[in-house]
Formats: sequence, structure tokens, C-alpha cells
Amino acid sequence: MTASLLTPFPPLLQALSFGLFAMAVVHVCQRLVERSAMVIGSAARHVAFSRAAMGIGSMVWALDAGGMFMYPGRLPQPAQLAPSIAALIILVATCRLTVPALAGTRRSIWVALAAIGLALGMLLGHLVLVSSFGAQLGQFNWQAALAGLLLAGVLATSLALRHRSARLRAIQAQFQPLGWPDKALAALAIVPLHWLLMNMLPLPSQLPAAATEGMPLLITLVLFGMLMALDYLRHLPSDLQADAAGKLPMPYGGVESMVPASQQLAILIEHLPRLLSSAALRLHFQPIVDTQGELRRLEVLSRIDDTLLGRVHPERFFRACDLAGLTVLADRTVLLGALAHVHAWQRGQGPRLCITVNVAPQTLLDAGFEAWLLHQLHMYAIEAWRLKLELTEHALIANAGAMGDALRSLKRAGIGVLMDDFGAGYSSLGLLADLPIEGIKCDRQLIHALPTDRKRQVLLRHACQLARELGLSVTVEGVESAEEALWVRRLGAELLQGFHLAKPMAAESLLAWHAQQQPSPVAQAQVIPTV
Repeated sequence: MTASLLTPFPPLLQALSFGLFAMAVVHVCQRLVERSAMVIGSAARHVAFSRAAMGIGSMVWALDAGGMFMYPGRLPQPAQLAPSIAALIILVATCRLTVPALAGTRRSIWVALAAIGLALGMLLGHLVLVSSFGAQLGQFNWQAALAGLLLAGVLATSLALRHRSARLRAIQAQFQPLGWPDKALAALAIVPLHWLLMNMLPLPSQLPAAATEGMPLLITLVLFGMLMALDYLRHLPSDLQADAAGKLPMPYGGVESMVPASQQLAILIEHLPRLLSSAALRLHFQPIVDTQGELRRLEVLSRIDDTLLGRVHPERFFRACDLAGLTVLADRTVLLGALAHVHAWQRGQGPRLCITVNVAPQTLLDAGFEAWLLHQLHMYAIEAWRLKLELTEHALIANAGAMGDALRSLKRAGIGVLMDDFGAGYSSLGLLADLPIEGIKCDRQLIHALPTDRKRQVLLRHACQLARELGLSVTVEGVESAEEALWVRRLGAELLQGFHLAKPMAAESLLAWHAQQQPSPVAQAQVIPTV
């Protein structure tokens, strides 16, 4: 490359103006990545990433073209349309290939590789773009190209890893997006990056009269890219709200209250394959005792504690499984873990009693579920009566038509089904007669302020009496004080569950607790500390 072709560093005023434009571009692109990463659902995410790639590619294209205004005497000659469009296609395609990894929270190495791929695409797009303005490939400068690639790779990688770290903290409700100081530093690096790219394949000097002929197309390129990205960003909040309205509960309304839930669920969906096949999903067991304080059952509860994501709320975890279509797999994973513990207890000195496991209606209605479950019981040599399945009252009511045959088939196999959360929402008493369930579990809401609330006392007494006359067992959960335990016992409940009696504990802690357990009336039961 000869000295006459070397593009000088832009003057301060032009560089400052371009830096401000670059900071705006970084802001828009980062927002596109952040918002697209919140979209839930496989098909919706593909569409969101495609649209984000179009916006980011267009914005980077506009930034590259706009940077040519920084260099006096190097304004481009009339452009060729085909190479200009080809540069846009290259940038959009590169973004489409790399944005899913850049927006995700997978391993850092994949994020870094995607960032390097984006940097390579940017360099290739720049080569094609400047070729449309008269640059010649024979003047290619390898030193400037390598320096530009290094700077672009470092910039893209640092921004992507910063975004990844922020998203991972969103699981603990600590999401902090890229701040303006970060964006200003990125823009500061983009100015010398563009200068290096201009020296990689310099534009020939043009006379002012000839140079002005290329201005309309150059300005059109810049404005077109900006408008495409800004239009997508303007409509994305409504897209996110529509996506969430169909798939997530919105107790407070509005996008602002929705975004944290969407962010966390989207991250969980990315990591579900690992969470469902690793030690992150652990089981705890909460004792269920009779009115004399003797252990009768154990409810299986899931605890998710991942080295990368930290502690994840079980309800949010299973909600993510539902949205990802992995509910049946998740329920089977929990059941296998629970049966493995029961099998180990049978061979040792553990408790010989039944366990209750919560399952979703789609799991119970899955065509191969019953055969699979009976096979697992046979493999672990566990009697069918020692397993109870729990379905929420809402799930049973919503699926009553299809649920009857499944429940009757399970009942014939010896597996009982309990109606969980009875009294928490709207109760259909007719279902107690129509569905072949074995018992009900009264929700904590039914015994809230029970010692002083006469109406709740009447409700619980009649619920217990009705269940007994229908041949159903009654378990009251959420018992948190000795006074509540006394009232629940007086009003006719058979089984009790709650923190006052015993908190959920890991399998090894349960064995130690069970070895020391001495039956006593629940009215005098002591609080069992968390282990």
C-alpha cells in the first residue's frame, strides 16, 4: 500500500460526531439483543432473532457507511447498488448466525466464538461495501485488516460476555443491562476500528465535484439502516407483551412487570437440557403425619440449585418446562428420583411408607405414562400403593373430561391420585363424586387464621365430613403452629403437613430425623428445624 492511499485519522470534530453516532448504534443493537432474548417459545424466538438480525445488520451497515463522512477528501464516488446490497445481506446473515449465541447464556467459549464470527462478518461486509465506492482489492492492507479484526473481536466479545453475565444475574432478579459508560467506551473503540477498516481497503481520493455525486446513495444507506433498526425496536415491547400475555401470568399488567419473568424463563429454557440431566435437580421430602404425630407419607418436592444459575424457584422451573414442552420429561425425572430413594430405603433402614409426587395433567394424560410408571415400579420392586400422585384442583377441573379414564386406570393398577390445593380456588364438589380420586389436600388458604375465624372452622369441618362420607382421605397442608394443628385435629382432618410438624429436608437428613422420631399428638409437636 502506497503512502498516497493511506487514509489519515479523521479530524477531532468528525471523529466526535461519529463516536456519538456509534454510541447510539451500540445502544440500539444492545437493546435489540436484550429484548429478543426475552422472547419465549422456540418458534417465537426464531422470528425474534431473525428480526433482531435484520435490525442489527442494518444498523451496523448504516454505521459503516456513515463513517465515510469522517475523512475529508475521501468521500466516495457514485456507488454501485449491487455491492451495497450485498454488504447488507452479508451483515444481516452474519448477525442471524451469531445473535442467538450472543444473546444466550451458554458456555463462554461459544459466546466468544460467535463474537469473533460477527467480527469477521463485519470485516467482510465492509470490504464489499467500500468496493461499491471504487476501492480496489489489489490495495488490500493485511496489517490493518488483522488489527481491525483483533479490535472488532475484542469489542464484540467483551460486550457479549458482559451481556451474558448480566442475564445470568437475572435469575436472582439482579439484571443490569449495559450502561452508558460501557456504551461510551464501545463507541470510543469503534472510531479507531473504522479507521483501521478504511485503511484495510482505502478509498481512492476523489475530486469534490465527483465526490458529491455519491452523496444521495450514501445518505440513503445510512437513513435506511437506522430506520429499520429503530422501527423494530419501537414495536418490540408490544411483541413482548403479546408473547407474554399468551404464555405468562400478568398479575400487575404492563410490560414492565412482565420483563423480569420473561427474562428468567427465557434463560431457564436455554439451560433446561442440563438442569434435567444433572445434579442440579435435587429432591426434598416433607413428612405428613397423622393426628398422633406418626409419620404416614412423604411429599416429594423439587429443589433446583445450579452452579451457573444459582437457586431457581421450583414453580418458575416447571413453568419453563411447560413453555418448552418438557413437562412430561420433568415429571418423569422427578418420579424416577423419588422411586430410586424409596428403593434405597427399602434396602436399608429408611421409612417404609408411601410418597406423594405432584404431576401435571399433560403427564397423566400422556399415552405411554401409565405403562412407563408401572414398569418403573416393577423395576424398583415398589408396591403400587406406596405411590400417590397429586394434581391440583384447577388441573382436575380444567381436564375433567379427559381425566376420568386415566384416573380409573391408575386406580385399577393400585396407584391413588389426590386432589391438591383443595379450597385454594374454585371448587367443584361434583368432581369429588365423579372423579375416582383417593383423597383431598386442603390448601393453606383454608386454614389461614383458623383458630379465630369461625367461617373457616365451619368450612373445614364440613369439608372433612363430606370427604369422609365419600370415602376420601383428608390432608391439611400449611400447618404452621400448635394452635392450628389442634384446631385441624378437632375439625376432623386425618393427616397434617406443615412447617410446624416438619420442614422439607434432603433424603439423608430425613433418615436422621426419622430415626429420632417419636410419635406424639400433633397438638404438642415441636418445630423441626430446616436441615
